[in-house]
Parts: sequence; structure tokens; C-alpha cells
Amino acid sequence: MTNYKNLEVWKKSMELVREIYLLTKTYPKEELYALTSQTKRAAVSVPANIAEGSGRNY
Repeated sequence: MTNYKNLEVWKKSMELVREIYLLTKTYPKEELYALTSQTKRAAVSVPANIAEGSGRNY
């Protein structure tokens, strides 16, 4: 089994997370606990799901 951190798709998804975090800094402050939070959670779920899926034997 390959370590998920060696997968190119996981590396790209981590780049996406970094970009999303930078982008959400430009969101209006009134969106801090609504749209900003939701966008960040969605971005973080991508590499998390890749890591979880790589742990399975499928």
C-alpha cells in the first residue's frame, strides 16, 4: 500500500487547501462564520477523503 502523502492527487488537494485559505482571507468579515467557514471545511474534506480512501484495500 502506498502512503497517501506520496499520491499526486493528495499533493494537489493540499495546494487547493492553501489557495482556498488565502482566498477566504479576502471574504467580507461578516461571512467569517458562514461562507468562509463552510468553504474552508469543504476544501479540507478533499485531502481528508483521499487519505481515508487510501487506507482501504479497494
